[in-house]
Amino acid sequence: MHGGTSTGPRTPEGLERCRQANWKHGRYSATAIDQGRKVREMLHQMRIDHLQLLEEMNGGLNNSG
Repeated sequence: MHGGTSTGPRTPEGLERCRQANWKHGRYSATAIDQGRKVREMLHQMRIDHLQLLEEMNGGLNNSG
């Protein structure tokens, strides 16, 4: 009736609108992956720091007694 089925967006703006309309969540976006990596690095460093503090505290107790 109107010339056939749609061939979809063709302009960069139309393609971007279509991509954004289909966005479900950002769990696997590059930003989310990078943020997760940074959080894991921070947690790892916190664990290392915590163990070092425990060793220093235990070393101080052993040397004073």
